[in-house]
Amino acid sequence: VREALEFNVRLKQQPGASRKEAAELIDQLLDSFGLAGVADTYIGGAQVRGISGGQRRRVTLARGVAAQASLLFCDEPTSGLSATDAELCVRALQDITKRLNVLTLIVIHQPRKEVAQLFDRLMLLTSNPGRMAYFGTMEEATPYFELCGFPMPVQAANATDYYLDLLTPGTAQDASDVLVEAFAAKQRPGLDAEVQSELGKQGCTAQDMLRLAHENAAGGKEGKLRLGPYAVSFWSQLTMLLRRR
Repeated sequence: VREALEFNVRLKQQPGASRKEAAELIDQLLDSFGLAGVADTYIGGAQVRGISGGQRRRVTLARGVAAQASLLFCDEPTSGLSATDAELCVRALQDITKRLNVLTLIVIHQPRKEVAQLFDRLMLLTSNPGRMAYFGTMEEATPYFELCGFPMPVQAANATDYYLDLLTPGTAQDASDVLVEAFAAKQRPGLDAEVQSELGKQGCTAQDMLRLAHENAAGGKEGKLRLGPYAVSFWSQLTMLLRRR
């Protein structure tokens, strides 16, 4: 497990970063994703027994985070996992989001109550076609639906299940058209105004963003800035490839 993370970290590290800094990031990833206890265990496969399926999924997520990108997009990271492993995955992503100041976007279907409460913001879409029906904080979702005329039933154990029932066309509780119209009237104008305001601001170029990321990672130390498509040189890539067992 540690070797897999080291491979990704070393291939994505900023120029001038030391082995100590890479090792610290690896330890942070192992800790955040709950993999410290299996750091020296084989990942395994069809022929070799290794870590569990939930741990394997968290290794995959940790390797993605190793690139230290400012935006992390996870498409259904909990699919196929047990309820417990799904919660561990989302908790790990929440922890790393706070630690590394990363914007994390997650597509998820029917999360359990404990998992849904871990998200800061919620965007609900209807199916076929996908239309926005809500965008806001998790805490404001229930009051918003009540305002639209759909109070939470007393017997409802999971709020997100109730929202999905309302937004699934063809079901007995289908209210997708009503909620899409409510979104267009109540939330969309404010969101459009915010987007236009941000678009009017002068942003950074791609090179400016790379330079800023390099300066933040270097911590004031001198180092060569790589503006090409690869984070490290060819020789660094070849060295890491030959070191893999």
